[in-house]
Amino acid sequence: LLQILLWIAFARMPWNPKVYATDINQSRLQMAKHNAGIYGVERNIDFQNKSYLNSPPKVEAIFLDPPWELGHAFIHKVWNWAQERYTKGAIKLPKEFPLDASATADLFLSEQGFPRYMVVYWGKHLITSQK
Repeated sequence: LLQILLWIAFARMPWNPKVYATDINQSRLQMAKHNAGIYGVERNIDFQNKSYLNSPPKVEAIFLDPPWELGHAFIHKVWNWAQERYTKGAIKLPKEFPLDASATADLFLSEQGFPRYMVVYWGKHLITSQK
């Protein structure tokens, strides 16, 4: 759900950026396309039913939400892959994922105040205006 919300939030930026929404789950893409239509930003989003690992988008920044059930080794692989290709980005990680002290992260809490997940950033600024 966070991924869909971010695709729409990025597409609603004042400078009308082009967003590439890549997912292997076709139903999630359909839901995102429907919601983007509600917000009037479907023209700003290119919905692609494929793996970003096999077909990396040519973009300035990337947000990743890898499948956690594949384990920490896979998540590290995805994170390293992204940092080699993109100078700035963010990755959604499980709350228990090990980070080094230099990592820049936001911890997201449940309504009850319990940690749910974190988003870790690299690069100077993930989102910048193109004015």
